Amino acid sequence: ALTHTVPLNSLNVASTYCLKIEARDLPGNRTKASNNSLLFKTAAPHTLPTLSGLAADGYVNASDKLTSSPLVTAATASDALAGVDSIKYLVTSRTNACNTMTNELDWSTNIPTTTSGILSSDGDYHVCVKAVDEATNTVYQAEVDFTVDTISPIFSSGFSASAILSDGFLNSQEVALATPQDLVTALVADDLSDTVEYAVAASGTSCEDASPYSTTIPKTNDSYSEGSFKICAKITDNASNPSYFTTNAEAISFTVDTVLPTISGGVSTASSPIDDTYLNAAESLTSSYLIDDVSPNLSGDRVDYLIQTASAACDDTASGFTSTTPTSDTSIADGDYKICVKISDDAANPSFYDDSVTFKRDTLAPSIALTDNGHIKGSNISSYVVEGSCVDTGSGIGVLPVTISITGLSDYTASCVSDAFTSTPTLSGAPEAILTLSATVSDLAGNTYVLSGQHLQGSRYFAQGWKIHKG
Repeated sequence: ALTHTVPLNSLNVASTYCLKIEARDLPGNRTKASNNSLLFKTAAPHTLPTLSGLAADGYVNASDKLTSSPLVTAATASDALAGVDSIKYLVTSRTNACNTMTNELDWSTNIPTTTSGILSSDGDYHVCVKAVDEATNTVYQAEVDFTVDTISPIFSSGFSASAILSDGFLNSQEVALATPQDLVTALVADDLSDTVEYAVAASGTSCEDASPYSTTIPKTNDSYSEGSFKICAKITDNASNPSYFTTNAEAISFTVDTVLPTISGGVSTASSPIDDTYLNAAESLTSSYLIDDVSPNLSGDRVDYLIQTASAACDDTASGFTSTTPTSDTSIADGDYKICVKISDDAANPSFYDDSVTFKRDTLAPSIALTDNGHIKGSNISSYVVEGSCVDTGSGIGVLPVTISITGLSDYTASCVSDAFTSTPTLSGAPEAILTLSATVSDLAGNTYVLSGQHLQGSRYFAQGWKIHKG
């Protein structure tokens, strides 16, 4: 037998070589033989599998696992020298290197599917592919990664309105903020790789039907019409498991109200006791409305009232408003007042104020006094002067008339000007007797004072009564 070691370290090109053998004996006889079947190859065959079917998106979800679908396309390998002996597949955790999976029983020539038993748990996997040529060179491919995710997405945080929507309204000032504010707090998905989206829909629309959804949180400066809305949220995952939508109970409801409150039809005192701008003693004993009912421009807005002193501010600084229409028997002192009307809404838009109704409460009647001008005689009966003073500390006398009544004669009137009045009644028809004179005066508020006449006798007669002496 002939044994000889052939050095191969000089072979650096993969190819088929011819091995020639020459044998010599001692006398010098030679015998030659050759073999051209020697293959030298060190490179493994090349394979390029890709994800396919239900796993083509890189995920296997709960629905995918119900159907057997190949995870990858069939791998291909080529080897011009030795030929491919086998291509095998194995599914393992992505943390495992393919070339460490040495248990040949784990490998199979069958393409793995979405129902492979190893995919019983969610996680990150890859498909290992190995190709072996006839020279027993082996190549491993672990480029085909995918994730098993069978859990539908859920929220890990609650869905709540931001501070600006805490009252359930979006008003005219809020939509015009220089720095727009989020309407809801940002939601966090249970899986941080999931996608959270938001949509603003009409209040009667279900969140499943809401559109469009966006990853941008709705803000105060988005374009809104007046009305009632809800903010919906949905979570989707990359595995295309069923999306989660907020329920109607979870959605954030709000109303857009940017219409500023105001009065419809103005403020009127047509049927009020202060239509003359005064409230007198008699009127203050009744319970009449001081102004007619006020209507807001929007039916849902509130109307409130406040009786204020004339110099007080009728604005947001005022306090004590009530929804009850003020009446004439309201407990206030005499003085100058105005009625402050406030129109406000639930959206906290700037309130509307009106203080066009002013009045003076004057319950103090004026007083009157007559001047004693002596006896009435034949010589002065046609020129006798009736005069006196008028005093009012409330609304003022102005030029209102004073009515003078003398027994047996017609009434006479005189104007009280500058707190005094004077009159020259015709007394020639008066009987020769003790006469009684009375005077009545009213102030601008309508308060009335009556000075009743008195019967006086004797040589001296005061202004309240005269005895007429004829002849």
